[in-house]
Amino acid sequence: MPTEVIDVLAEYEKLSTDRARFTNEIQRAQGRLGSLEGQRQGLVVAVADGDKRATAQLDAIDKQKIEIDREVQGLQIKITQADAQMASIAPARAQIFEARQREEHAKVVAAYGEKLQRLHNDLTAIWRAGCLKRFEQCTTVFEISTDPRLSDSEQGTLLTRFILAQAELATQPQNQQWEIAKGHLPNFPPIVPAKPPAEKRERVN
Repeated sequence: MPTEVIDVLAEYEKLSTDRARFTNEIQRAQGRLGSLEGQRQGLVVAVADGDKRATAQLDAIDKQKIEIDREVQGLQIKITQADAQMASIAPARAQIFEARQREEHAKVVAAYGEKLQRLHNDLTAIWRAGCLKRFEQCTTVFEISTDPRLSDSEQGTLLTRFILAQAELATQPQNQQWEIAKGHLPNFPPIVPAKPPAEKRERVN
């Protein structure tokens, strides 16, 4: 992460933390003011009753209240200053987060693209293997039907067994309650009994 990005985020975080601290300090100061005001009201009554000692205590409380008021004013100024500083770097901070979001979004898109390509490659390999197996099946069926060593009954038994197995395979997803994927895909090339030309040449050689 670039240094300027770290600086902006760190500065904004520090200002936000300081602002929260100033706010808490104001709340505590206001709590002290409330407590002092309660004491002050009792002393005002005592002064009215002629208690001279209460006058000195009242003066001390008023002095504390003035000091706390000034403290609160100072904290409010600090909050205003923090707000101004946060506002000045807020656009840069927003740009950083927007850039991060774009980067994360790009990663998501790239990950989906890579996954789809991987699945396509895997499925293509399975499809090619399936075509080769279908080629072997078709060749074997032809050999069975033309082999003079097999009787008509044996040929019929072997071919019927093969046909029934194929029919059972076609209904397997429904019979076994497979979960059907959501969404729609373009039709994948059907598995055909074929092999690439290179493999044909290898077979001949």
